[in-house]
Amino acid sequence: MASERVYRINTPNVVQETIEDEAVVINLVTGRYYSLEGSASFIWRFIENERPAREITEAISRHFSVPEDAAISTVEQFIEELAAEGLVVPVENPVPPSDVPPESLMQGLPTGESGFSPPVLQKFTDMEDLLLLDPIHEVDDTGWPAIKPDSPKQV
Repeated sequence: MASERVYRINTPNVVQETIEDEAVVINLVTGRYYSLEGSASFIWRFIENERPAREITEAISRHFSVPEDAAISTVEQFIEELAAEGLVVPVENPVPPSDVPPESLMQGLPTGESGFSPPVLQKFTDMEDLLLLDPIHEVDDTGWPAIKPDSPKQV
């Protein structure tokens, strides 16, 4: 993976919500859902803001006092895992990063090497069938619920 490569969340196939320090991510195509905590949530924040992989590795190295080569390897492996699960995709024509300073993406995380643990993508498959049955999969640009023109009006 090139260090200048930028990834984004694979919307609309993937939805997510960050609650405190945990990102809960659902792949609407597979019905799998994921939990990202600690450094995994940290990396997800940067991807959510479409920041270059180089910036993610620099931030991990600086924030956690981790050697840069270890940070590069960690970030590359984790992003490859996210991509393999269909959660992120490369940005074809990245724009310069937003005005959000990298430091603000690191709020709430412990500092120093003792606070760092490699990112883990916790995958859950127990609700695949239910998530795939959900009518939200039939959503288009009009949103949900979308009442079809020939349907009776709902109250």
